[in-house]
Amino acid sequence: MGGADLHDLGAFGQEMAERARTGPGRDDGGFNDRALWVDTTIGGAGRVAGDLTPGCAAALTVVLDALSGKAGPEDTRTMRQRRHDALEEACQRLIRS
Repeated sequence: MGGADLHDLGAFGQEMAERARTGPGRDDGGFNDRALWVDTTIGGAGRVAGDLTPGCAAALTVVLDALSGKAGPEDTRTMRQRRHDALEEACQRLIRS
């Protein structure tokens, strides 16, 4: 795995929440076009698209890498499925913290 444990993910989530609270007027690091869309489709499924800053992309990659490893030899999920499940797991951990 990528080396992040539950404590690291909790700290990451806390930092994300603090950054989000700073609101408008914060330094955008020269990346005015940052955006994230989450749309709900049929049956409550969703689609995500976005333009991420380098820091956000790097942080997301670390989190997904840490949580998307195979659960064992019987784990037949594709990497794309494991990354989806990793995102859900990271969100659930953040909600619980």
